[in-house]
Amino acid sequence: MVSGWIVLNHTPTEVSFIVRKFREETISEKFPIEISKPLKRGFSNKIARLLRLTRHDFEVVLDFPWADVPSSIYGTGISVDDRVTTINTMSNALGIFSDDTAGRTYCVFIESSVRVLRIEMYHFGSHVVEDLRARSLAPRSDRIGVVLGEYTNIARDNGRALFEYLHSHADADVDASYIVEPNNLDDYDVNQPGVLPFGSREHLERCLDAHVCAFTHHRNYVYPAIIEMISPERYNSTRTLFLQHGITAMKKSVARHYSKNRVDYSAISVCSQLEREIFRNHFSYDSSSVFVTGFPRYDTLFRKAKSAEADPDQVLFFPTWRAGLEKMTTEEVFDNEFFVRWQQAMKGVSDMGLRSVLILHPMLHRHRALFEDHVDEIRSTTTFQDTLLQSSCLITDYSSVSFDALFVKKPVFLFQFDQESYGLREEAFIDVESQLPGHVSLSLDPLLQDVSASRAGNWRFKLQRQRDTYFDAEDDQNSARTLDLIKALAMTN
Repeated sequence: MVSGWIVLNHTPTEVSFIVRKFREETISEKFPIEISKPLKRGFSNKIARLLRLTRHDFEVVLDFPWADVPSSIYGTGISVDDRVTTINTMSNALGIFSDDTAGRTYCVFIESSVRVLRIEMYHFGSHVVEDLRARSLAPRSDRIGVVLGEYTNIARDNGRALFEYLHSHADADVDASYIVEPNNLDDYDVNQPGVLPFGSREHLERCLDAHVCAFTHHRNYVYPAIIEMISPERYNSTRTLFLQHGITAMKKSVARHYSKNRVDYSAISVCSQLEREIFRNHFSYDSSSVFVTGFPRYDTLFRKAKSAEADPDQVLFFPTWRAGLEKMTTEEVFDNEFFVRWQQAMKGVSDMGLRSVLILHPMLHRHRALFEDHVDEIRSTTTFQDTLLQSSCLITDYSSVSFDALFVKKPVFLFQFDQESYGLREEAFIDVESQLPGHVSLSLDPLLQDVSASRAGNWRFKLQRQRDTYFDAEDDQNSARTLDLIKALAMTN
């Protein structure tokens, strides 16, 4: 049971509690709830009345099919008349709750980075929780324990690249573990050495033993909140390294979720002094916490690029998603400007006689069928590096993959037909007139003209100034520099 309250300015007709597997919108349930006004009066209620708002209390039993879903993180929300609102949770609703009959444990917590209610579910009972409490009292190993990962259901980014580097170099001082769900979207094998299933007993034991947690998105996707509740001391003493999953330059909104005041990571990896200054000026980190190591995944990209040969007639499309598209039906996306404009761009490129390959953002995978008739091929995100190197240029919009293309000196075309409504000028940390990582087009015809001109010029790279701005190093030593940083962090435990 979860209890809490919501504050509304009207009397709702339909209220539901939503449970959804994190990053997998198809695993979702709604639970109708009845809400009531609180009987007692208090200061917060007086403020609400002054603002003509009403507080409504609720309790809901979550009859979710827990037995049929994996150990993972599950998001929650309240749908009020088909609009999602914020949940305020009763303090007694937070904590670790075990159902030994079912053999499951739930950790109900507030995710600090986004301040929303989430539930971690594990397929084990209270005896494992108690064993973990006992383990947390033992000293860490002399070897540097490192847990790495990304989202719980993917394995394709800097976390995986760094883990594979650590394993291939077999550093005697470092014991690395990569965390991912068994049925992950990238089919990464959890039975290989060092890879552990998210939510397994072994995963949580490694977290308790770890000196450093390295991650691409947020800590709790690798080092779960249940560890903080089992042993706050161990949770707080484990050093945190934010590897990032893309260069931070075009999305100021991320500062809300990654600012030092909200998450306070021990260290952040960046690719340039410019990016270092962005974290100092906008995220409130001092320079001593931000390190120009470069991204581990660029090591492989750098080596592959030396021998790669691009098809002069192949173009790679990789549009990023827009908030809300992942929750729309396919029919709704079909009528959305996003699909209409990108379909036009794909047709225009095809009419030039060019072969178009599309890689969809993971949040758009469920709408894949819409694009199948508009490109020659749709490939998985796991093929991105190879597909980029096989292509003569990249067409994207606001995606950080534009920097990957910049790194290997590919022409980049930014199709920003919705630049104003997207709010790029307000969102970007950089000067959008001179520092964007590509050639900008605000409408279809200029985009097609730029692509055609680049093709006629044998796809000559004309963005060296931008490349020099975003990359301090041009080598395959990013993982090595990151390993040095991990060893330094471990010394501060």
